[in-house]
Amino acid sequence: MGHVGLPLAVTFAQACYPTIGVDKSVARLASLKHAGYRSGDDWFESVLTSLITEGKLELATDTREATRRADCILICVPTPAGRHGRPDTSVICETLRSISKSLSPGKLVVIESTVYPGFTDTVARSILEKSGMKCGVDFGLAHSPSRVDPGNTRHRLVEIPKVLGGVEQDSGEVAALLYESIIKAGVIRVTDTRTAECVKMLENVYRFVNIALVNEFALFCERVGVNVFDAIKAAASKPFGFHPHYPGPGVGGPCIPKDQLYLRYSAHKVRLRLRVVEASAKTNDMMTDEVAEEVQAQMKRFRVTSPKIAVLGLAYKKDRPETVESPAVKVISRLLSKKRGHARLGLALYDPCVSSVVVNGKTLECEKTLEQAAARADCLLFLVDHEAFSDLELPNLKRIVARECVVVDTKNIFEAREVEEVGFRYVGLGKPHRCPNAQSTKRP
Repeated sequence: MGHVGLPLAVTFAQACYPTIGVDKSVARLASLKHAGYRSGDDWFESVLTSLITEGKLELATDTREATRRADCILICVPTPAGRHGRPDTSVICETLRSISKSLSPGKLVVIESTVYPGFTDTVARSILEKSGMKCGVDFGLAHSPSRVDPGNTRHRLVEIPKVLGGVEQDSGEVAALLYESIIKAGVIRVTDTRTAECVKMLENVYRFVNIALVNEFALFCERVGVNVFDAIKAAASKPFGFHPHYPGPGVGGPCIPKDQLYLRYSAHKVRLRLRVVEASAKTNDMMTDEVAEEVQAQMKRFRVTSPKIAVLGLAYKKDRPETVESPAVKVISRLLSKKRGHARLGLALYDPCVSSVVVNGKTLECEKTLEQAAARADCLLFLVDHEAFSDLELPNLKRIVARECVVVDTKNIFEAREVEEVGFRYVGLGKPHRCPNAQSTKRP
């Protein structure tokens, strides 16, 4: 019942299918049952509560029992990248083994979790056939990669075309009938499960590579005195051949950082090196260092020997509570590793959606308010473009920070002029602030 399974379960329940949402976390299910789940989407939270209250969406922890009762089993468990970038399929394989023990003739199994190409028709099929039944004869098996974008209220699940491929023809046809009954945007059938698995790789690696490109371009723009966001806005007016991506302190979330590793792993197995993807990974990883080094350079420039840094924004994306692979975590880790001599570095954390974060194995608690985090700060480091940050009263904030305070804006939340007019110094990623030789950065 995570960012993939929960909206899927809600969608089926709304379509009047008796639905069982399975999760091993008792705490997770308790928060859903008692309206403790917060997604930032009031409409979704209201629908979820109603479905549970009315009994249309049942919550359970027993995979085997849920499999026994269900006709269709949709797998949406985590498939993180493990050590050395290798796929960690331990959870999904455990889930498949549980399903196989309760599988009976006539059931359909669909994998929505991200897996490497070939997993569904080899590993998953093999585990399920240990039930004694044959795929395509006794049960169906398909892959339909999730396209959920957490927090995106413009493109809800039913409005996004569903890609799917079956292990064989009948599995694909039955799975297509199931999804066509809930997906308004329709179903796109592909040749087989390997093609469906590759679709997910391509979609997310496309974004990963283009984010790397715009990150590198942002650094270039800084040095030639150009605002990269002005350039992106103008380029996006072209009706073909360009899709805007935006720079930031790195790439986070449960999918994009992982999927490029899955693709590289799969390519390695067929003796192919993906040089563009590898270079993109280096660029995106470099951005966390760029941000940490910029903060350090600003503190050194103004001779602050024991700075207090207010780190504002810890989630992996705007207005979401998740911190999976968050660039903020990596930036904090870099800042802590860049201590010099006996100088003390003070960090205060705040995020309107997050209460704590784990960095280098240690749990760091957030301040209750932004004002508490910003009090006497020498640097306000904005790492996420939460809506709450856009509405800040900068004059009020200036009264509580250190006398000389720099705003480091990695997500284009502010305009330099509005920040500097209040009395802050301003540093914006992709903006001409770090190039003293560029004419546009000279100040009176």
